[in-house]
Amino acid sequence: MKELTAHIFPVHAYREQKRYMGRLLRKPKEMTTREYFTRVQEINNHCTLFPMDTEEVATVMSDDELVETLYHVLPETWMTTNLFMQGFNYAQHYLADLLETCN
Repeated sequence: MKELTAHIFPVHAYREQKRYMGRLLRKPKEMTTREYFTRVQEINNHCTLFPMDTEEVATVMSDDELVETLYHVLPETWMTTNLFMQGFNYAQHYLADLLETCN
């Protein structure tokens, strides 16, 4: 099964997936924040299934990385009008806090 997985996935798939999640994700307008956060967490959990090019073990984003990623995918106008005005600092909060603040 490992060989089949390695054959199907492109080279460096794990690295590219993590890079994409950290830099390029955007929340669709038609999706609620709760739905979006749930989907990103599901994608994150699937990262452990990616084949590795080295002896490293594929891992998920840490909770801190996930909060930072999800914070930065929120629409900028929403962040400045809601989170900034409330003095919300994502580095001091957990994922549940961010979700609650965004709903």
